[in-house]
Amino acid sequence: AARRLPCSHAVCDVVVATRAPLVIDDLLNHPIAAERPGVHTLGLRSYLGVPLTTRRGQTLGSFCVLDARIRRWTAEDIENLRDLAEAAVAELELRIGLHERRTRERRFAAFMDHSPVVAALINRDGELEYVNAMFEWHFSVEPSKVIGQQLADLTLPLAAVMIRRCEEVRQRGTSTERTELITSPNGDERQWLVFSFPIEGDGETHVGIVAADLTDRRRLERQLQQAQ
Repeated sequence: AARRLPCSHAVCDVVVATRAPLVIDDLLNHPIAAERPGVHTLGLRSYLGVPLTTRRGQTLGSFCVLDARIRRWTAEDIENLRDLAEAAVAELELRIGLHERRTRERRFAAFMDHSPVVAALINRDGELEYVNAMFEWHFSVEPSKVIGQQLADLTLPLAAVMIRRCEEVRQRGTSTERTELITSPNGDERQWLVFSFPIEGDGETHVGIVAADLTDRRRLERQLQQAQ
């Protein structure tokens, strides 16, 4: 059965505090370890521990081995334990990094889904890699049904605009700003301000598109002008 022991009941806290290996051949004859309750509860006699230290210098804990008998730890034992500790830290950092990346991705998605503009990302093969919630709201298409699809295969009026903007960005290599008339799902023509820009990374050029519906704003501006 698994046994658990608080850090302070053995001597792991000493490793964390000193950030250095701790080698104890006989725990009962050690000035600190002999007083720790875990040593007597589990019948421990020898201890070898090294710090689990990240690349940023943060000590996460102690990586240790224990024995129920007196043991003379060698330099090779210490080095082997250090190697195992480094492997453990590498795995922990990988998992922490993945967790942090997923957290950032969720935070970014939430941010974009609350944005009042339509946003899309197109890869070098002309496939939609990302669209935000406003894309669905304006064009009545679920993101899951268009992500991974070729723009050329989509029947949406916006797709033709995206194709033109992607071609222009790739040819010029710079950002563009254009006003476009795009037909909405109910058949109305609406005026959009479309920003397109290159996104470089990993040797590839993606195209980002951000579009704002100006129709209501333009209508209000005309009404104000007529009222003056």
